[in-house]
Amino acid sequence: MGCGAFLVRRGFSVLLDAIQRGYLLDVRAGGFIIGRSDNEDDIPMLQFAARGILQLCGRMQRGEYILNRKASAKYMDRLSEMNEEEIEYIQLTSVPLNANTRVFNSHSVLGGEPLAFLVEPGQFIMRRAATSKYLSELEEMNNSVADDAGGIVI
Repeated sequence: MGCGAFLVRRGFSVLLDAIQRGYLLDVRAGGFIIGRSDNEDDIPMLQFAARGILQLCGRMQRGEYILNRKASAKYMDRLSEMNEEEIEYIQLTSVPLNANTRVFNSHSVLGGEPLAFLVEPGQFIMRRAATSKYLSELEEMNNSVADDAGGIVI
C-alpha cells in the first residue's frame, strides 16, 4: 500500500478521543469490512508516520477484507493468487460469524464526522470479488497468526 503526502498531526488525547468515539477504527488485527454502499463508500486508511502523525495511505471499500501484517507476510503468495483471479463480484447478503470473526462497520460515522481506518504497513487488502469467494479462507489465514498489531505509537 503506497502512502500519499497527506499528513494529520494530532496529540494523544485527540487520537484517543477519535478511537473512543468511533471516528477512527483500529483494523490492524484484520477483518471483513461492511457498511456504506453509496458512490462515496471509500474509507480513508491512516497509518502512523511518526509519533503523533498519521498519514493517509489509501482507501478501502465495503466488501473488502484486510489481513493483519503477520498473516499477510505468511500467506502473501496465496493471497496474491486469490486477489488476481478473475472473479465476478457477488455482494454477500450474509456472513457466517464465529467466535473469531472480526467485522468492521463503515457506518460507524457519528455526528457527521468522517470515519477512517487505522492500519499499519504490510497489511494485505483483498479485493471485494476475491473476498466474496474466499471469505472463510481469509478468516482462517488471518486468525491462524496472532498479531500484536504493532502496539499503539501515538
